[in-house]
Amino acid sequence: MGIRYNRSNSDYRISFCEIEEDLSYEDFMNKFSAEMATGKGPDIVADYYIDFTSLAKNGGIIPLDDVLEIDKSQYITSAFDGCTVNGKLYSIPYNVYIKSFVTSEEIAGGRSSWTLSEYMDAIENSGAEKAIDMSAFEIVIYFGLWDMSNKNVIDWDTRKSNMEGEEFVRLLEFAKKYAIEDGKQYELSTRQDIYDGKIACKNIYQLMGDNMAECDAYYRGTPSYIGFPSETGEGGSYIYPSGCLCVNADSKNTEGAKDFLRWLISEEGQRTINDYSYSKFYGGISCQSLRWDIIDKQIEDYNIYNDPKGHTEISSDGSPHLVVIAGRGDGVVSPKDYRLTDEWQSIYKEIIRSARPVNSEIMDIRYIFEEELGAFLAGQKTAEETAKVIDSRVQLYLDENE
Repeated sequence: MGIRYNRSNSDYRISFCEIEEDLSYEDFMNKFSAEMATGKGPDIVADYYIDFTSLAKNGGIIPLDDVLEIDKSQYITSAFDGCTVNGKLYSIPYNVYIKSFVTSEEIAGGRSSWTLSEYMDAIENSGAEKAIDMSAFEIVIYFGLWDMSNKNVIDWDTRKSNMEGEEFVRLLEFAKKYAIEDGKQYELSTRQDIYDGKIACKNIYQLMGDNMAECDAYYRGTPSYIGFPSETGEGGSYIYPSGCLCVNADSKNTEGAKDFLRWLISEEGQRTINDYSYSKFYGGISCQSLRWDIIDKQIEDYNIYNDPKGHTEISSDGSPHLVVIAGRGDGVVSPKDYRLTDEWQSIYKEIIRSARPVNSEIMDIRYIFEEELGAFLAGQKTAEETAKVIDSRVQLYLDENE
């Protein structure tokens, strides 16, 4: 990526610095913080190593709104919305992940969206043993914390935590009862349980042809891509950066840094990233491009790679069922042809188009859940006790980071 940029630019050059192999994350952060404090840090920093929200609030990085002087119709604009702090853009994503899930039309009940309470009611009334192929921690995070419209969890307008309330307590109990064991998400037995209706919903991390073929088979041709609950009826998927870049406030090369970030989200930059992504070499779309024209290119690459020639015939009549596809290493439900049909492409793009951004502060809060949920899941605390502690700690964070 840097080589391609350097070849196309006569004014600036970019070089990369990586973490020393023998340096622990803690030692790296101490070294990085010391260099930033003394003005010796790099011009551009990657925010998956740093707390970019705190850096922005403390003046360690600069706003980048002027980098987005672009035709936004060409982009997934929500990709940039999760990179803001106090209404200003401080980080530029170079590609993104999409997170959602699918269930049966019967469980979705003909809805186009549902609230958290409606979702929990639907699962409890479905007769399924488990809600989704997620751990209890994931259910609490994705179904509770990530929905910024759910004021019964956090009212972001007033910065008031409401996690002592009845709905959040119910979510904790629901997660404990209806989650699968952590680490079992990708086992063939879990997929079999989804196919048999024991697990009501299938988590989708990134849509591809084989994933969508799975969903058709799991739900007998009538999958519902309704996705995560929303109190305001917004899209049921989430979009968040796979990686972002920020500009050091002490950089002596601010304009050069911004020039590289503009190139990164340009057609050439995004095509360069796609050329080295799984869509070209491994047949999967691991990360989503920011640009719609490159998304079309990713789909084209995917369909070329996944031409049905050479795939294993899974049954004499071509019907979908659970099998292990040679060379893929895990169980899939799929017909022979994995390519994204026009119908699947339409679903795929609508899920991306309607995806909600993830608030950058949520990443700062989730460690509280990691620390507090263990005792509850082990039966050492009640849901009410756990909710009270989480509520208190989250409110302290909100008060200290206004």
